[in-house]
Amino acid sequence: MSDDEVAYKAAYNAGLAALSRRDYAKVELQRKLAAKGLAAEAITNALEKLQEQHYLDESRFVENFIQTRCNQGYGPQRIRQELRHRGIDEDLITTALEQQTVDWWQQAHQVREKRFGQQLPESMKQRAKQMRFLSYRGFSSEQIRAVLSED
Repeated sequence: MSDDEVAYKAAYNAGLAALSRRDYAKVELQRKLAAKGLAAEAITNALEKLQEQHYLDESRFVENFIQTRCNQGYGPQRIRQELRHRGIDEDLITTALEQQTVDWWQQAHQVREKRFGQQLPESMKQRAKQMRFLSYRGFSSEQIRAVLSED
C-alpha cells in the first residue's frame, strides 16, 4: 500500500469513527480530522467517500442540530449563528429553519417562564435582564417584546 492509500484509510476510519458517535457538518469534521494531523488531500477524499455512502449528510446534521437546540430552548437567530459557525450553507440553514414546525413565539414564552416564572417583570431593570436573556437565547426583538408585553 502506498503512503497516499494509508493516509486515506486513516482519514476515512477516523471520520467514520467520529460519525459513529454523532453527526457532523462537513467543515466541522474536516477541522477535527485536520487537528489529528492527517493529510489534507486524504481528508478531502475520505469526506467525499463518506458523503457518497451517506454517512456524512449535512441536511440530516442540520435537522438534528435544529431539533436539539429547539429542545434546549434556543431561538432561530442563535441556531442560525451556530450553524454558520459550523460551516453550513446559508440556503440550507434558511430552508431547514422554515421547515421547522416550532412556534418561535411560544418557544420564547416558555423559555422566559421557565427562567423567570409566570409573572412579568415589574421594573425596568428586571425587564432589561429578561430581554438580554432572551436575546442571548436567539429570539428576535419582535418576539421578545411580544413575550414581555403579554397580559
